[in-house]
Amino acid sequence: MSYRCVICERVFDDSEMESALEISGGRGRSRVPITYLIDGNYHSLRKVPAKKQQQPQTPAPESKEDTELLLEVVNVLAALPTPPVPVEIKTQPLPQIEPEIEEEQITTMRAVWLNRRN
Repeated sequence: MSYRCVICERVFDDSEMESALEISGGRGRSRVPITYLIDGNYHSLRKVPAKKQQQPQTPAPESKEDTELLLEVVNVLAALPTPPVPVEIKTQPLPQIEPEIEEEQITTMRAVWLNRRN
């Protein structure tokens, strides 16, 4: 297992970590770096993820054309009915409706204004 200092980017091995003194951090599964005192210097260390072995990639198999299946698909598509042509619907504009407004509507504020005392 190796560790990398987030301050100086130095990589430490397990042999160097044996003499290290843990100062803080490392509680639970937090992402807070652990601070160590190594050789008189403070280092904030994180674990270096192990590199996974890359498997050799096998070439993709060549695709095979199934001519019988392709011909069957073409025949089925040819047998489907053609979609109907959309009919254009003509609309007539609606007549404008005049709002009925009563001119003698008295709101609460209007009534208070009219009944105020000078």
